[in-house]
This record gives sequence, structure tokens and C-alpha cells, in this order.
Amino acid sequence: MHCVNRGHAGLLLALALGLLILATPAQAAKKSIWGPTKLQDGSLPFALYEELGVDVYQMQLSWPDVAPVRPDPATAASDPANPSYVWPNLDTILADAARHGIEIAIMLKGKGTPAWANGGRDPSWAPDSDADFANYAAAASRRYPAVRYWMVWGETTQQNNFNPMSADSADGPRRYARLLDTAYAALKGVKRSNLVIGGMTHTAGVIPPRKYIAWLRLPNGKPPRMDLYGHNPLSYRYPRRSDITEGVDMRDIGNLDLLKKDLRRAYGARHAPPLWLSEYTISSDQTNRAFAFAVTRAEQARWLTAAYRIADQTSGVHLLGWFNMFDDPVTRPDHLTTGLMTFEGEVKPAFGAFRAAPSARAAPRVTVAGRISRRSLARRGLAVRLQPRTGGRHTVRLRRGSRIVVSRSSIRTSTGTLRLRDRRAKPGRYSVEVRSPRGQTLRFALVVR
Repeated sequence: MHCVNRGHAGLLLALALGLLILATPAQAAKKSIWGPTKLQDGSLPFALYEELGVDVYQMQLSWPDVAPVRPDPATAASDPANPSYVWPNLDTILADAARHGIEIAIMLKGKGTPAWANGGRDPSWAPDSDADFANYAAAASRRYPAVRYWMVWGETTQQNNFNPMSADSADGPRRYARLLDTAYAALKGVKRSNLVIGGMTHTAGVIPPRKYIAWLRLPNGKPPRMDLYGHNPLSYRYPRRSDITEGVDMRDIGNLDLLKKDLRRAYGARHAPPLWLSEYTISSDQTNRAFAFAVTRAEQARWLTAAYRIADQTSGVHLLGWFNMFDDPVTRPDHLTTGLMTFEGEVKPAFGAFRAAPSARAAPRVTVAGRISRRSLARRGLAVRLQPRTGGRHTVRLRRGSRIVVSRSSIRTSTGTLRLRDRRAKPGRYSVEVRSPRGQTLRFALVVR
């Protein structure tokens, strides 16, 4: 006769009764950055990015540079070993990023379309064959298997980035929809865990995002497949989530809820893709060749903090990226000034603001039940176990809808448990919210029986 350890027996009984069903957190926004792959002294930048709390580093892979000529027909164009491909050596970069716990996201665009793929037209014009781009995407995924985030093009609503694109025509969005859907199938065919980011719109553009999303259709009338919707929510107004106006066509950091509404209308409430906010930035000191608006360095830090607060507090935001790490060198009067540091290495206030902005890597590990009885919640309370990744004050809140039922705070440097007790507990749906220094806000669904 086998003896059963009492602790194991209790665990088995609890599992059988469904008392230890653990909650899983709702998606919280990751922190991302665009920046150099090498610092001025030749060293890799990922230790610096780790210090800043970066979760995902974004970069481009230029199709014309990788495929300057049509792939050799003797080898499959989806095979990275095709002799016509000229791949940049990213292996050291990918390895160092992994050592520092940073994921890589690659934008499949760069300079646009190679001349051999679009009949010699401007690089902004889409390829004549969707298969050519899909093969390039598949080959890139096989060449860099550690990468799982793939952005299909960038700022497609800007006419200098993607054509055909005309303000009064659906041809551009429909052309992009076919390109995206074909690339989606190719990337998923290489690895199901690949995450494909589509849309890739801009705050306004030739076609505003609202109309662009409505026109983003395949020949069968369905919207193209994607895992995440890419958008650059740049703004000329200070980031305030309450700044939402139904009649406004632009979709900036202040009215992400309207962008989410656009996607729900196109994909349905249950299938609308989460938001990949690839680029947000604001220039300091002076206007420049990209931005006709600038603020002081102190204001740049305030705008950054406000933008990341919005991303953290808005459900359905997968990532917010900052562009970029360094200002351009002062070789011309209109040089870019969107960096966290000057080109010479002077730290701007935005550096500290970005470091303090919430990230996934700084969030605590949390163990909490996904359901509890009304009696237990009233008498013993809900146990929330925290394993901090940063020291400081951690706050745990129990919510019923938007109302805070109970809140507990504790300054934690080691693993411990906080209990949330609601003596007036009612059956229904609750949520648990965990906030921590520099950590993204974690939210867990809770069912009270």
C-alpha cells in the first residue's frame, strides 16, 4: 500500500475542488526602444538597454540590402542559404540581447522594395508579387530563429513609405492587406510562435487610421490576419488619455481607445488585435527635419512619462516604443533631437524618465487564485504572493468593475504575501491589480462564487 504525503494529499484535494486555479495576468504593455546596435566606443548597447528596463529592442532589416538581386532560382527563395541573399551578421547582437533578457523585433522594410521586385519603380511601391516579399520574410525568420516579433513594413499611411496610397482610394490599404496576409502565412509556416505585426499606421497620414482600418480588406472581404496591430501614436499635444474626441480622425497617444474601437469594428470585439505602439517620441530643444514641433528637455521627460503611463493603464496595449536612444550628431541645423541622450553622450532628463517608466522585466512574479468563495474572501481574504524584482512599495488592489474594493501596500524586498479581505463580498467578477516600482501594472481576473 502506498503512503500519500499529507501535503501532497491536501494539494490534490484542493486541485480536485478547483480551489487552486491560478489567475493569469491580462496583457500589460512592454517597454521598447529604437537605438544603435553599437555604441560610439564600439561596444554593444544591451547592458545600457537593460539598465533602462527595455523589454524589446526594435530594428529594421532592409529588403533591398538583403536581396539586391532576384533570388537564385536554383535554391528556394524562402531558404536563407540562397546564394543571392546578403544577410547582415546579427548573431552577436541577438546573443548579447538574450544575455540581457531583451527580445528583438525586426521590421521587414528598411529601404522598401528592391527594384527587381516592383519593375524598377521607387522603393516605396509595393512588390509586383506578394510571394516575393513572403519568401523574404520566411527566409529572414529561418536565418534569425531567435526572433519572434516581425513587423510588416512601417508607417504605410505615409505616401513616401508605401504605394499605391491615395487619400480618396481604398487601393492602398487593400494592396497592403494582401501583402500582409501572405507574409503572415509565410512567417507562421516557419514557426507558429512568430508574432506578426501589421497595419503599421501613423497618427494621421495620407489616409487617417480610422478609414485605413475600414478599408484594410482582402479580396474576399475579410481583414488580413495579424497578431498585433502596429501604430505610431505621435502627438503634438501633451499626452492625456481623457483627450478623446469621436470626430477627430487622428489616432495619437491620447485617444488609443478610439483606435481600439476602430479595430473592434473591423475584426469584432473578441478578435481585435492588441496594439503594438512601435514609435512614440517628442523632440527637445529645436524643430528638425522630421518634427516641426519641439519642447524643452524637461518637458520632453514629462511627455515621455505621461505616454508610458497611458500605455500602462490602457488595456490591450502590448508594447510602447521610444524613438530613439541618441540625438543625431550636430552636423546640420535640423538634426534629430528625439534621443534620451545627446550624440556626445550627455544624459537628458528623458533618460531618467524612460528608466522609471514601467516595464515587464521589473514587474514582480505574482501568484494569485483565479477564483475564491465569497465566504473565504470575507473571512480569510485572497492571498496574493509577490516575488519582487525591484525593491520599494508594492500596491495590490481588489477591484469590482472600476471601483476599488480594498487596497494594500507594502515596501518589499523579498517574497511575501498580502491578503485582500472584503467583508461585504458578493458573487461575481472582480479583478486584482498589482503595481510596483518601475514594473508594468499587472491585472488578474478573479471570480467570486
